[in-house]
Amino acid sequence: MKLTVLGAGTMVPEKGYSPSAYLLEAGEKKMLLDCGWLSLSALTALGISANDISEVFITHFHTDHFGGLMPLIHARFVAELVYGEKSAPLRVYGPSGITQKMRQLKDIFWPEEDQSYDYGIHEGPGKWTLDGVRAVSFKVEHTRWSPSVGYRIEHGGAAVAYTGDSAPKQDRKFIGNLKGADLLIMEAAAATEEAGSHITAKRAVEWAIEAKAAKLLLSHTGKISRALAEEAAASAAFPVLVAKDLETLTINE
Repeated sequence: MKLTVLGAGTMVPEKGYSPSAYLLEAGEKKMLLDCGWLSLSALTALGISANDISEVFITHFHTDHFGGLMPLIHARFVAELVYGEKSAPLRVYGPSGITQKMRQLKDIFWPEEDQSYDYGIHEGPGKWTLDGVRAVSFKVEHTRWSPSVGYRIEHGGAAVAYTGDSAPKQDRKFIGNLKGADLLIMEAAAATEEAGSHITAKRAVEWAIEAKAAKLLLSHTGKISRALAEEAAASAAFPVLVAKDLETLTINE
């Protein structure tokens, strides 16, 4: 598998650090882990069409993780209608409530009642086999206002786990979903954990060690937390990287 960071930053974009999104390629599949509001631009910069994406895995409904999904779907519709471009069938996965959210976004941003785009949508934790790719979604605590999930994607004997945004307190099953991941992607947005909805790089490293992950990618960093993430990466006793936009990692299979 190959992972390309489309967005390594937070809600407030910086040069080299856009809102959250990751392109995961497994076999012939091109999948997105989250789809922040600059995702379509990042894909275009890589020469990848929105029509090439076969799955989108959304962790929660903040715009820096979810805001690019409706534009991506609308772009696929227009590319097919105007330019005759063919699309891979699209499946969307997300927390409970994503079907309703997508209907609401369609009404706001794409009000034409006689136009629509067919795609599959799956809500809440679950397990799926997708043309040789195994995907599992699991509960993640983030904020009390909206549900969140994380994902574990397996292909060819390799596993990538992604937790999205996460609170410092998780249930006892949380670490089990990360066990033995070849690549674990975790946020490091917090300088302190006083707010209770994000974690520090230090905690991400501790959880990665507990999960026995082979490699940790610290992402979702901002102006204050990035230096702390770099310090944590430098002092870790196993491979820890700090993500930046358009960097690529190969996950051994």
